[in-house]
Amino acid sequence: MIDPDYALTAADAPSGRAFARNRVSGGSLIGTGIVKDITLGAFSNGATAFAQDANAPRLGSDVSLNPDAWSFVIAMQQDVDGRDSSLIRSVDLSGTRRLHIQMSVTSQLILRDNDTDVRASATIAQGAPMIGVVTFSTARGINIFVNGVLAQSEPTQTDAITGGADAGAFYFLRQVEGLVGMFDIDLSSAEFAPQRDTITGFMMDKYGISVI
Repeated sequence: MIDPDYALTAADAPSGRAFARNRVSGGSLIGTGIVKDITLGAFSNGATAFAQDANAPRLGSDVSLNPDAWSFVIAMQQDVDGRDSSLIRSVDLSGTRRLHIQMSVTSQLILRDNDTDVRASATIAQGAPMIGVVTFSTARGINIFVNGVLAQSEPTQTDAITGGADAGAFYFLRQVEGLVGMFDIDLSSAEFAPQRDTITGFMMDKYGISVI
């Protein structure tokens, strides 16, 4: 779980290197990319966010992903600025981009494979904070929830995304993101629905989100 409340900019970090703390593993995710510092902003209710930045550094994951069943839970807010916003992306050993979750300027929350093939997409609202839950398993395919409501289901999309699942392959690309969680279970299943509801409810309260 990556939380901007547990992040330090380069100016505030004792080492002089910006980082965010993984609240589960305890590991430190160091910024990489063109600009290595972390810029902090806020959601509409004032909760701390990783701010959108054209040259945002990437926070590399310190855990691996189960390729057969996984879920991402993301607090996010799409700025109306004419740009697609990458949220999470993985890169395999050959340098090829694999799993890619992004908010598009066409008001879509999109899951791509190989940065081109759209596996699933759901309509979202621009300019409003929301909690997105993107899930996959070889048994249930892909499901996307927005603010606790199932927004899109692709049950035939059961092929696992191969490559880019190892620790360090995933990057959290801070584009007005808050708390981000990565799980090695399919939160869309009936077995884990109570956990999904609990996590979503906690995050909606944290970021002042209500379902109308």
